[in-house]
Amino acid sequence: MIVKLLHCTIIRNCRLVNNAIKFSKDGGSVEVIAKVRKDNILFSVKDQGIGMKEEDQRRRSKTM
Repeated sequence: MIVKLLHCTIIRNCRLVNNAIKFSKDGGSVEVIAKVRKDNILFSVKDQGIGMKEEDQRRRSKTM
């Protein structure tokens, strides 16, 4: 179960990074940060792409 959960988490974060690269303009930057918080790791991806609607952001963060 833990391996499956870890696998899903890695795949989701890879998709976030891939999308950040895909939708960023040429010459843009993509920043990936991983922070350890107690028993968790918080991943964040920041890019200069076209962005997502606020509603889509909320829906996506709930599924992760």
